[in-house]
Amino acid sequence: MDEQAGVLFPVTEDGTRRTTATAKKIWEAAVGAVDRAAADAIEAEPRWRQAYGGHVVTAATLQLKSSDAALAVARAGLEAAASLFRYKASREADEVSLEAAIAAGPDPCKKLCSAPVHGTSDTVSRCVTLRVGEGGTTVAEDAEAVSEVQRLADADALEHEVVKAVQHLVDQPQQLDLSGYTFVVFGATSELCPLRLLLNLGATVVGVCRPSKKVAALVKMAQESAGTLLLPLAAANSPATDPTELTPEQIAETAGADILTNVPELCDWLINLGDGGRLVIGSYIYLDGANHVRATMAMDAIVKAVCAARRDTCLAYLASPATVYPIPHQARDAAVARAGQAPWWHSVLSMTLGPFQSSVREPVTSADGQAYCLFDGISNVQGPNYALAKTLQNWRCIVARDEGYVVSANMAPGSRTDSVMHVSTVARAMQGMPAFEPMLPFEPGTASDLMGYLLISDLQDPKSAAQPGTKLRNPTELFSNNGVHGGSWRCPYTGDSIGQAAFLLGYFR
Repeated sequence: MDEQAGVLFPVTEDGTRRTTATAKKIWEAAVGAVDRAAADAIEAEPRWRQAYGGHVVTAATLQLKSSDAALAVARAGLEAAASLFRYKASREADEVSLEAAIAAGPDPCKKLCSAPVHGTSDTVSRCVTLRVGEGGTTVAEDAEAVSEVQRLADADALEHEVVKAVQHLVDQPQQLDLSGYTFVVFGATSELCPLRLLLNLGATVVGVCRPSKKVAALVKMAQESAGTLLLPLAAANSPATDPTELTPEQIAETAGADILTNVPELCDWLINLGDGGRLVIGSYIYLDGANHVRATMAMDAIVKAVCAARRDTCLAYLASPATVYPIPHQARDAAVARAGQAPWWHSVLSMTLGPFQSSVREPVTSADGQAYCLFDGISNVQGPNYALAKTLQNWRCIVARDEGYVVSANMAPGSRTDSVMHVSTVARAMQGMPAFEPMLPFEPGTASDLMGYLLISDLQDPKSAAQPGTKLRNPTELFSNNGVHGGSWRCPYTGDSIGQAAFLLGYFR
C-alpha cells in the first residue's frame, strides 16, 4: 500500500503527516459548530490518544441536544475533513484537494472499464438462508433462519426488531428480487460485506477491491452464482480491446482498483455505469490504523460525487458498536438488570483485573425535554483512528439521509473475521467474551448474511429507518434500529474494561 500517493493526511506544521493533529482539527470543527468551549477543550487536549474517548462522547452528547445540532456537528466534521485531506495521483504529482482531484477527471492512463463475470447457475434464490453454527457450515432456510435469529434475540445478542425484519422477508419473498438495483461494494473481499448473498439472489454487483490473488476467489464466487459481477479494470491494462471478451482467468489476473489511488477514476466509472438500475453504494472497507481513515475519506469523496450526479443513489454501511450513539431504552434497561444479576466471580475479577466499568450512562436530555440512552462503545484497543473513521461514516449517513437519500446503516456485531483473529491477543479476548453474557462474537458468515438481509429490508420497506421519509426523534437514532450488536448494548460492562479478563478466560474456553 502506497503511503506517499493517493488519499493522504495533510502535512502538518512539523512537516510530517501526523494523524493526531488532523483528527483533532476535524473533531474541533465538528463540536465547534454547536459548542465553542468543547472545541477549545479538544484543541487544548495534550493526551489525545489516551483521552480522545471523552471528547467523542461529548460530540455525540451535543448531537442529541436537537436534530439541528446533530446535523450541524456532522456537516462541520465532514467539511473539515474534506478540506484537510489531500490527493496525489502519483508520488511525483502535485497535492490537491479531493474535490479538485475529482473535478479534474480520470487519468487517461488509469481510466476504468467494466470486466463482467456472469454466473452460470440457473437457480435464483428466493429464500432467506443463513450460514449458522461454528464456521458457518450449516445453512438455515426460511423458518429455520427466523428461529436462529429469534434465538439470538432471546440471548440478547441482537434486538427483536431484527427478527421482524427477517420474518417479513420470509413472508414476502418477492422482496428478494433485486433486479431494480445495482449494488456497489467497496471492499468486495471483506468477509462481512454482502457480495456473496447478493450474487446468489441474482443481483448485479460491482465489486471494488485492490488487484490481488483474492480477485480470483471473487470471480469463482460469481461464476457459481446466479448474479453478475462487474469488476473495475484499467482499460490500458486490458488484454482485450473489448473487456466482455476476457476470460475469467484474465479478469482474475488483471482486474481491481485501489480506492486510495483511483478516486477520480472510480468516480468517473460509477457515475457513467450503464443503466442497470438504482445504485446502492456499500462502504465496507476496513484497514488498520491511519489507512482506515484514508480509505474512509476515499469512499466518502466518491459517495458524495456519485450522489450529486445520480440523485436516486442509495447508501449502505455497517455501523460499528465501537463508537458513540443512542440505543433503545429497552437495551439500557436490560444492561441495568444484568448488572443486578451478575455472578459473584465478576466482582472478584473486577477487583483483580478491572475494575469493570458500567456501560449504563445517565440519559441525555434534549433541548425539547426528550430522553436518549447514549451508548459509549469506544475501544482503546482500536484507537482514535478507528473512532474517527467510523464516526465520519456515521456523519455521512445522517447528512445524506437528511438530503433525501436512502441510507442503510445497521449495527454489525464483532465477528471472528480474519482481520480480527490474526491478532492473537484480540482473538483470545474474543474467545473469552461470552463469559460476560450476553456478549457473543458472531461467525463471519452468519453476520454477513444477516446484515445483507437487513440491507434488503431497508431498501424494500418504505417504513424502515433507512427511508428519509421515516420520522426519527433525532437523526442519530438511525443507528438505534435493527441492532445486531453481539450483546454489547445489553452487557452491564464496557467492552474495554472487561478486555483483560476476557483475554485470560479465553484460555479456558
